Amino acid sequence: LRTSLVLTDGTSRVVQVALVPEQDGVHSFRVFSQAQGVSGEVWTLHAAASFVPAPPDAAARQPDRSTIPAVAPEGFEEVPPEDLYRALSARGLEYGPAMRGIDRVWRRNGEAFAHVSLPDLLRHEADSYLIHPALLDAALQALAATPADSEGSADGRTWVPVGCRSVLLHGRPASALWSHAVLRSGAREANVVEADIRLCDDSGVAVAEVAG
Repeated sequence: LRTSLVLTDGTSRVVQVALVPEQDGVHSFRVFSQAQGVSGEVWTLHAAASFVPAPPDAAARQPDRSTIPAVAPEGFEEVPPEDLYRALSARGLEYGPAMRGIDRVWRRNGEAFAHVSLPDLLRHEADSYLIHPALLDAALQALAATPADSEGSADGRTWVPVGCRSVLLHGRPASALWSHAVLRSGAREANVVEADIRLCDDSGVAVAEVAG
């Protein structure tokens, strides 16, 4: 993610998405925007990525029920979702009904489990995506329950996703998933925290993985 795409009241922008085939099945992906009414070739680059065919990974598809807490995981504290969203709102991150996908969430130092689902308002759109953006966003929201440092003390800053090293999609998910978020040890810089997120179905089979 290069630059935020901010839409303010009374303004609009033209969005352009470019998907370019390269070698060995790789495709580059770019998202640009331009203010409405602006002429010329001045476009702002907001996001860039590459799509790479993934080799079959049978190991990642094996059930791992350790990622699914049937009861409150040992050593974890359960956090009411409404408290989490209230805390996010206090930091300037407002999530409306269509984006509140966390059903339950547990946390401990550097780690969080969350059960997430696609809100009813958006379920009619599920078949239009390999994974619905709101469901993926809900899985990322689990990071908000994870203390931002290894000591478990929140520092009051607002953290938002700004990029990732890779996204691996194993299959089309259902409308509800488990999200297991783990902060990377020693991967913190002054203003950056790195984490890995694993999305699983109710049987423990990996559906998607977001690294870094």
